[in-house]
Amino acid sequence: MDGVKMQRGAPKSGWGNHKPVRLVFERTTQQQRPTPTGGNTDKKKPDRTLVVLCWMIGVIVLGCGLLGALVDSDSNDAGTLQATTTTSPPDPRTLPVFVGSVVAVSRTDITLQSGTRQLKVKWARLNHGGLCGRELYPAVEASLQAMVPIGALVTVVREPAGSTPAGLSEYGYIHVAEPGTQATMQPVGVSINEQIVAQGNSSIQPEIDRRDGAVPVAAQVEAARAEIPAEYLAAFDALVSANNAAWDGRLGALALCRDRLDREKADRIRWWGLDEKPGTDDDPSRHVPSISGDSSGNGGGGGESRFCRKRWWC
Repeated sequence: MDGVKMQRGAPKSGWGNHKPVRLVFERTTQQQRPTPTGGNTDKKKPDRTLVVLCWMIGVIVLGCGLLGALVDSDSNDAGTLQATTTTSPPDPRTLPVFVGSVVAVSRTDITLQSGTRQLKVKWARLNHGGLCGRELYPAVEASLQAMVPIGALVTVVREPAGSTPAGLSEYGYIHVAEPGTQATMQPVGVSINEQIVAQGNSSIQPEIDRRDGAVPVAAQVEAARAEIPAEYLAAFDALVSANNAAWDGRLGALALCRDRLDREKADRIRWWGLDEKPGTDDDPSRHVPSISGDSSGNGGGGGESRFCRKRWWC
């Protein structure tokens, strides 16, 4: 038996001389186990409890790191979103004044890029129709495109209009930044609207009736001013002054218009007299030669035709 030693007394001398056997039990100090072939007898197997504890600590540390990274990422994303929200430009459609770059120009409007939004603004108070429309229509667009090149930076001052949600209209005054400068929210210099009117290549809206017998120009201007908000009267007055100067000075397309109007007036006077109206007493007489060629009426009943008497078209 392992761990137990048996000691006996003197040898047997027979059953009658038998002595009791004394058993001595000795505990071996260490139970020997077989050593695997090729194994290291000095290496001990690690404690399972210690291994599990190390794994748990590692998992906790890794989880804390991932959680911190996620929280930090969320914080950065929130900060970026907040920064984007606070720094994004406002909608130019809701602003009375805004800055943009020119995309396209026509006689009726100008297309602008402002931030991420593209929009059209109509030219405030410009008029290329009416009495001088024949001359103004082809001139106004060419002049505007020459004055406002594509890509130019401009400041737009919108006119008010109570019918829109933002209280603004589709019309505006366009100010081009000086060469080498940036357009700002503070308009600089004379608007393009005023410049083209001063050149005589556009009229104004409402149109001033300059025909003979029309209401005096001053009265027409006062009636128009009564419909314009006070803060925009200065811009309108500047347009009126520029239009008057271009008309009186025969500038640009208005010069061609006035030349045509003068020719038409001369024709009316020649046909209808000084009052320029047909069928009145001052209409010039029309004498049509007779068929024989004798305007005196001899030889075939010539003289003035009864059909043409007092008829302006004869």
